[in-house]
Formats: sequence, structure tokens, C-alpha cells
Amino acid sequence: MELDMKHEKRCPSCTKYKPLLPEFWHRNKARPDGFSSICKDCKKIADQERHRKNHSMSRLDRLKKKAIKDLKKRYKEEAISGIYHDVKFIDELHDIENAKEEKDLV
Repeated sequence: MELDMKHEKRCPSCTKYKPLLPEFWHRNKARPDGFSSICKDCKKIADQERHRKNHSMSRLDRLKKKAIKDLKKRYKEEAISGIYHDVKFIDELHDIENAKEEKDLV
């Protein structure tokens, strides 16, 4: 069975024409043809790249980021109460940034 243009769709990402079937396209009821604009293969690649980008941070980097956020919050509260130590804050910040292992962050 040969498909005509009414039963095929072009993916803008890979520029290939693929049959208009659920095995090639995700369903999307909001679209006129009922299928997503990007084919399943391209969507999978895009999702993997986004996941890699968003989850590339190491555990140590995530812990450093959280420690810096907590440090800034703590010093902000102290600044509001009138107790603020610039040198101590900077020293603690450098310690966090230069930590080589998780145990260094405790």
C-alpha cells in the first residue's frame, strides 16, 4: 500500500516524510491532524538532549549550589537583624566553592 500526501507528514526537525500513523507521531488532539508536529524519533532525541543538559550537574555541584543558597539566606537574615560579617561570609563562600568532596561541605 503506497501512501499519498494526505497520509504522510513532514517532520520539520529531520525534514523526512513519514506515514501519518501513531507509530511515527505522538498524538496531539489540539493539532488539526491529531498528531504532534515533530516525529517520535526527533522528539526522543530532543528529550534526551534536554535531560542531559538539565541533569549534567554532578551531585557535588548540586550540593555546592544548595550550600551557597543556604549561606546567602542565613547571612541575609543576620543582616536584617543587624549582625553581618562580610569577611566571614566571603570565607565561607570560598570554602564552599573550593570543596572537592561532599564531606568538605559539612
